[in-house]
Amino acid sequence: MGPEGYVVDTDHIVGFTDSLRYELRRFNGTKGLFASGEGFVCHFSGQGKLWLQTRSPRSLARFLDPFRPVQQGSSGGSSLVGAVGDAVGD
Repeated sequence: MGPEGYVVDTDHIVGFTDSLRYELRRFNGTKGLFASGEGFVCHFSGQGKLWLQTRSPRSLARFLDPFRPVQQGSSGGSSLVGAVGDAVGD
C-alpha cells in the first residue's frame, strides 16, 4: 500500500490481511452520497493485502447465485439475488 493508504467504499471490500490498520468513516456531503451508497468508507493503512471487487451488491449476488449450495428436494428455495435486492431496497 502507498504511504497515504487507501479509502474504499465498504460495498467493494472482499477481505484484507490482519496486518492492515483500518478505520470506518462516514463520507459526508453530496460527493459522498454518489461515491458510497450507504455513506461509509473504510480507510486502510499499513503493510498488507487488500482484496476488492468492482460489482454492485446486486450484480455480485447475481454472479455468485449459481455457485451457492442448494439442498436437493427443496421446494421453492430462496434466491441470493432476491435477498440482496431486499437488503439494498431494489
